[in-house]
Amino acid sequence: MLTLLNIDEYNKLIDNKPLIKDEYVLIYSPNFNNKVYEMAWRLGQKYHKKVVLSQGLRTKEEMLDWGRKFKIYASVGPKEFLNLCRNASIICCDSFHAVVFSILFKKSFFVLNGMKDNRISNLLKITHLQNRNFSLPNDYLSAPLQIDFTDAFNYMEIEKNKSLNWLKQSLGIR
Repeated sequence: MLTLLNIDEYNKLIDNKPLIKDEYVLIYSPNFNNKVYEMAWRLGQKYHKKVVLSQGLRTKEEMLDWGRKFKIYASVGPKEFLNLCRNASIICCDSFHAVVFSILFKKSFFVLNGMKDNRISNLLKITHLQNRNFSLPNDYLSAPLQIDFTDAFNYMEIEKNKSLNWLKQSLGIR
């Protein structure tokens, strides 16, 4: 299941002031995947947006290479992560949580090799957003930026109701 909470509950946690002023492409790759970095860099170039990395880089070489191209926002807790997701123009990731919040905040997102991760794959199938998964080099460059989330939210509501009914039944609540 995506989440039983609605977006208002998450918005209550987030400071109204964006952490980054300009429009940006957010990278979230807990796996430190260079291909996600490259995807974000290319999309930033295509759409003329700065690129923000929401964690540090692993090695000195990565810092020398990517550190000059990205704004690195390394001290990211849950509230900062939500702020960065909510205010991003585009999100590039290989992370279940980044996909969840991309959908909830209705953000254009590009996930690299998401169908290889069971949680991401299931989420994309439930929401009928498998077209946001990219595995071939550069295939994301021809993908549309805009996403119609109408059907995704309808499917999520169905799944949310199934989950709530299961919980009520399991707890003996009517």
